[in-house]
Amino acid sequence: MIANSAAQDFIAWSGTTCDGSEGNNVPCDGSCHSFANQHSFAIQDFPEVPFCTTFFEDANCGGESFLFEDTELDGCIHVDTGTSIASFSCTHCI
Repeated sequence: MIANSAAQDFIAWSGTTCDGSEGNNVPCDGSCHSFANQHSFAIQDFPEVPFCTTFFEDANCGGESFLFEDTELDGCIHVDTGTSIASFSCTHCI
């Protein structure tokens, strides 16, 4: 059974180490959100279940995609895919 991921807060940052301008806190519930002008992210207040975040080249979660799976339960992740990223969705890994 997958725990409720809607309580998780996904926070994107303009800097590469979760610094710079902070984006909106959004739920890690599989919905699509903008990642424009952001370069790193952190997940806050999550249960002991790994999360998977898929980043997309285009807005509205389209185009080439890149999966980031976090097996550690804390910390900042620098998104470096070699291409610009415009959107993302996040959920618990199955």
